[in-house]
Amino acid sequence: MTNQYTILLRNLSAATQPFYVFQKQAVFLDPGAITTPLTNSLGSRSLAPYGSSGAQLNFSFDSQVYAGAISTMTSAPTTGETSTSPSDALFSSTQSEAYQPITLSQFPGDSMSRNQTTLGLYPLSLSVPVNVPGENAGYFSVQVPAFTPSAVPQLYCGNACLDSSGIVTLSSYVDPTPNTFLYCSVQPVYYVKVGNYSVGTRILYDTKTAAACSFLNGVSTILVTYNPDGTFCTQPTA
Repeated sequence: MTNQYTILLRNLSAATQPFYVFQKQAVFLDPGAITTPLTNSLGSRSLAPYGSSGAQLNFSFDSQVYAGAISTMTSAPTTGETSTSPSDALFSSTQSEAYQPITLSQFPGDSMSRNQTTLGLYPLSLSVPVNVPGENAGYFSVQVPAFTPSAVPQLYCGNACLDSSGIVTLSSYVDPTPNTFLYCSVQPVYYVKVGNYSVGTRILYDTKTAAACSFLNGVSTILVTYNPDGTFCTQPTA
């Protein structure tokens, strides 16, 4: 199996264009009521026309699946106390992050996959994953501790991606239900779209007019071309 998934992007239009990449939204199972998953950009850069510059973009991601969490919780709240300040919103300068490589369960009763991690809050942490037989095939799980949710979410967890520069970014994520297990199913499918959203920026998940890059079935490299008419073409090359 390949260690990286690579997207090579060429701009065949006559003008410089900004492009960004994001992953197919993960599927989450949670006994509580969760909102629609949120999505972050995994990278963005402007690209000059290929015909006049010969330039191309390279987006590469580790094939390893990662569990990830982000929190702005600073200490355990007093019993009955919740935080409602908008300044507590995530992705602030005081956020904490935790990531762990993890394995998706391969089949019911799988006794080899390290498919479950435990979330700690004060301070934020994710334990080294262990095997839990009987997990849903194609999922990993996060054991979420008890905590008092705030009016403005201060905790998110889900799957993350490691790019070729060593940056780990939360990809798809939800605000988890306290004192339960969050299950996450991830696929190595990415999308390239016109726009400027730097790595880690929350985006509207919309795959319309995007180039779909699927690394299922052993594909490791995909060439994406942006055409003069604004459409994309994709071609596996390895």
